[in-house]
Amino acid sequence: MTDDLLNQDDIDALMRSYSSDSPPGPALTQTAIVPESLKIPSERWCLQASTVLATVLNKSCEVQSMQMVATTESTLWEKTPQLAENALSVKISCTQGVEGSLYVLLTKTNTALLADLMMMGDGTAPFENDHKDALGELTNQIMGAFNSALGTELGTTFASSQAIVQDFSAYELPFSLNGAVQTQVQVKILEQTPFDILIIWEDALVQSFSQYYGTPDDSPGVPQTKTKQAGQAPSGNQQWEEELEEVPTQTPVLKKSSNPNIDMLLDIPLDVTIELGRSEMSIRKVLELGPGAIVELDRKASEPVDLLVNDKVVARGEVVVVDEFFGIRIVSLLTPEERLRQLR
Repeated sequence: MTDDLLNQDDIDALMRSYSSDSPPGPALTQTAIVPESLKIPSERWCLQASTVLATVLNKSCEVQSMQMVATTESTLWEKTPQLAENALSVKISCTQGVEGSLYVLLTKTNTALLADLMMMGDGTAPFENDHKDALGELTNQIMGAFNSALGTELGTTFASSQAIVQDFSAYELPFSLNGAVQTQVQVKILEQTPFDILIIWEDALVQSFSQYYGTPDDSPGVPQTKTKQAGQAPSGNQQWEEELEEVPTQTPVLKKSSNPNIDMLLDIPLDVTIELGRSEMSIRKVLELGPGAIVELDRKASEPVDLLVNDKVVARGEVVVVDEFFGIRIVSLLTPEERLRQLR
């Protein structure tokens, strides 16, 4: 029995082999904890994904974050081994607000399910390459809603590039594991079997989010100390003042002027229309339309849509989904004088 006991020298040797200076071996499969200072809005992403899916599929949907850990070779497929093969990766590069990329990983089978449900099918269609386009468009809508919600929460503007969908191989990762964080997400769609997807937040993106969520008092957001800006009044007078209040979202607040006639005009209701694009079709083509038919418009998915007031373009924006309703986030607009001229 005494031969099986460890002496002090043996214990010291074992402690040195597991010290922080030595790289972890394959047997060390403990989950790496994400530092509190590196917070990622994964819950926000899931919330917006739930809303977009419910709207696009017209079904009850729930997207829930199940686990968030630092990404290593041992944790990558620990909870989602099915994603290691026959899967797709969707790359989204953040272009404003934060820097870096995130990757959404899901199987081709689940991609086919989502694409089939988008086409009002029952979710049993086999995977086709065309389903990649549907997945990319769905991801673009989710990111649009996500960026808009983040902008409202943190008081700044967020934007991202168009989604890039590619075949995924676990043997040739498109992202770096160094400093990355992974979020295991479960997707529940009414009448369908729940399935998991994986989101990889690259190190650069994790570090960028720390400027908003890594503050000492654990309060989100970076203060936006914008000074008030007075807009130019129409026709050269100063009766119409449009000022930006000191609010995080930088929402223009139109103040009352000293002229009651102008104040009365500001209360006139106007018809507002969002135009995604236009298309010319023959009567034969119109009569042939049915459920599942696709009408191609004259505008690319990456181009902004028009906001029209009384059939006059006054602004342009990108489509978002907020609380199960479609909307647009304004990206550019005409000056107050140009807008007033358009309405004449």
